[in-house]
Amino acid sequence: MSDLYKKYDVNVPRYTSYPTIVDWNNCANEQKWMNHVKDSEQLDLYIHIPFCNKLCWYCACNREVTKDQKKIDKYTSYLLKEIDQYSIKDHKIGNIHFGGGTPNALSVQNFHNILNSFNKKDFSISVEIDPRVISEQKIEAYSLYNVKHLSFGIQDFDIDVQNAINRYQPFELVQNIYNQVREKIDCDINFDLVYGLPKQNLESIQYTLDKVQELSPDTIALYSYAHMPKIFSAQKLINEQELLVGKDKRHLYDMAKKRLLEIGYVEIGLDHFVKKETKLYEAFKTNQLKRSFMGYTHLKSDTLVGIGVSSISESKNFYFQNTKDIDSYYKRLNNHESLFVKNHEMSEDDITRKFFINDLMCNLSVKQNRALALDDNKKIDEFISDKILENDEDNFIVKESGKPFLRNIASVFDRYRANTPEGFSRI
Repeated sequence: MSDLYKKYDVNVPRYTSYPTIVDWNNCANEQKWMNHVKDSEQLDLYIHIPFCNKLCWYCACNREVTKDQKKIDKYTSYLLKEIDQYSIKDHKIGNIHFGGGTPNALSVQNFHNILNSFNKKDFSISVEIDPRVISEQKIEAYSLYNVKHLSFGIQDFDIDVQNAINRYQPFELVQNIYNQVREKIDCDINFDLVYGLPKQNLESIQYTLDKVQELSPDTIALYSYAHMPKIFSAQKLINEQELLVGKDKRHLYDMAKKRLLEIGYVEIGLDHFVKKETKLYEAFKTNQLKRSFMGYTHLKSDTLVGIGVSSISESKNFYFQNTKDIDSYYKRLNNHESLFVKNHEMSEDDITRKFFINDLMCNLSVKQNRALALDDNKKIDEFISDKILENDEDNFIVKESGKPFLRNIASVFDRYRANTPEGFSRI
């Protein structure tokens, strides 16, 4: 495996979208998109809350550090303007996902105001939370609206690692919030963990997993830290000498995976682990697992509308991204101007490859005839020779030893990949 780690440790996308945003053609027609949203029977919403109380040095999110509630109130009023602009108050909404930044920076009143802007309230709600800045009143509000999924930003439980990324978050604090949520809300709880952070080692990962076992969340997202200080300036504050790389970094994941499997989790897709009692596991076993910008899900509408700065909207035929700058966001809404700064209209080839890559990422197998028709047969043969893929009569199947290289396999079917070798994280 060490030889394979060295061979395949290259810069490629994570394929949360295809084509990736750097390859968008900016040829999409905005009016066609707005008409598509209007005509959609059901929508999902992603609502971006960019505010954080404190800067975490590892972070690559679009965020602004502030504790000024008036700023957050103003931003919420503009979110409501954007929702009005879409004229979707009477639409059926499947899922609403609050992402960030720190979504629980929203006051209880602002949370109410956003959700009460929709007339049909049988939607499912997901919220990413920072345990350091959540109150009992906000937990009560999540309970009132029957929130179905809460994702805790954990990263690591080791205090030395937390200090090295400027995110002090003692276990006792997380445990207290976790117990409150379990008592008051009937929801799935996810922990976001990150491997490859400064000062992490095999012992610290073991400690973190001990604490994970103690709390026993329903799902785990175990992400690789992508150190790209040229793109994300806050990462310049991280001491690069304290980072493990290559096979040493991958051993952190291998230990975490081994431990998670031992305590009852099942690996699904890319970097995700779930309990067998979850709907995600059921979807995985029945080949119904789906993937979006927010991660893996068992429910996904055909159209996603992104609300707020930097949010991305998606359908079968389109991608649109809002401006990343808050002042620009306000100005454009005030002047009734377009919020979009990037877009893409899918070609038939894009659509074929998008669903093909999503199928690979979710089901860990692809139809042989479709794979061979799309791209490089020699590369597929190489994956088989390296025991990353195996083939039966109809399918190419990702082997257990091939799961670390899922992004490499997907990249073979990315027709844009040769154009943009830089700007992506290493495997």
